[in-house]
Amino acid sequence: MKSKNNQDTAYLDLLRWIAISAVVMLHVVSGVVDTIPEQMTVEQQNIYEMIKNMMTVGVPVFLMISGSLFLNPEKEIGMEQILKRYLSRILLALFLFGVV
Repeated sequence: MKSKNNQDTAYLDLLRWIAISAVVMLHVVSGVVDTIPEQMTVEQQNIYEMIKNMMTVGVPVFLMISGSLFLNPEKEIGMEQILKRYLSRILLALFLFGVV
């Protein structure tokens, strides 16, 4: 028998698979559009662009899933904690990976 927590978040697994599929399709279609645009007709380019635009929904879905799993409504987060803890981590990651 599944626990209550697994039942509460089962819809997130479905959303995760949808988002994974959308991101993979986005990368595939982007690769095709960027690689061989001169060999495609205008109709084919329009179809690929339409598919590419529809698949961009995958990234925000991943962000919403992360927010749903990580954010606890009972946890109190103050401005001081945000500035000290979270902002410093974000700035450190931006510095480390942005400079390189």
